[in-house]
Amino acid sequence: MEELEQLRFAFDRLRAFPDFRPHQRIWWIYLRVAVERWLERNEDVAIRAAHDGIKAFPENLPDERTRWLDLRAAVAHVLQHGEEA
Repeated sequence: MEELEQLRFAFDRLRAFPDFRPHQRIWWIYLRVAVERWLERNEDVAIRAAHDGIKAFPENLPDERTRWLDLRAAVAHVLQHGEEA
């Protein structure tokens, strides 16, 4: 469950951010790293799809903001579902 705790920790840092801002990108990258570690032992279609959208240089894409927010939403769903189980 260490991966889940890392995922929760990275998510909690971003939870209060009202939106994606490029100058805060490092915190979003920490979330991406936590997601990658979590995906090594777990699978979730929504997280996998969102991760695929940001795994390589999203800053070069016009919809970077949407991609990061999609990842955060997918992680939020998994964390919420995990707490309910």
